[in-house]
Amino acid sequence: GYERLEKEERPQRCALSPRGFAVLSWSMSLGLFVLCACLIIIFGHVIGENEAHQMIISWVVALTQTFSFNEPLIVSLSSMVPHALHLLVRLPCFSLLSGYFETIQAWLDSFWGHFAWFIEA
Repeated sequence: GYERLEKEERPQRCALSPRGFAVLSWSMSLGLFVLCACLIIIFGHVIGENEAHQMIISWVVALTQTFSFNEPLIVSLSSMVPHALHLLVRLPCFSLLSGYFETIQAWLDSFWGHFAWFIEA
C-alpha cells in the first residue's frame, strides 16, 4: 500500500539523459546564433549597410562589457558581501551597530536596486 502510494506521488521526470540535455542546450544556442545572424542580414537590407555595421559593433561592445566586466563584478560582489557581513557580525563593535541594522538593510536594498538598474542600463 505505502510503496504504491509513494510511487504515484512522484513527479514524472524527463526521459532525456544528461547528454541529451547538452545536445538540446547546444542546439538552442546555435539556433539563437542563427536567429541573430538572420536579424543582422534582414536589418542590413532594411536599414542599410552602415547602420547594420554600427548595430553589430554596438552588440559586440555590449556583449564584451557584459561578460568581461558586469558578470565578474556581480559574481564577485554576490560572493564577497555575505562573507564580509559574516566577518562584520563577529566584531565586538558590531553590537553597537545592531540597533541600526534596519537602516543598513534598507541601504543595502537600495544599493542593490540601483546597482541592478545600472547593470540593466
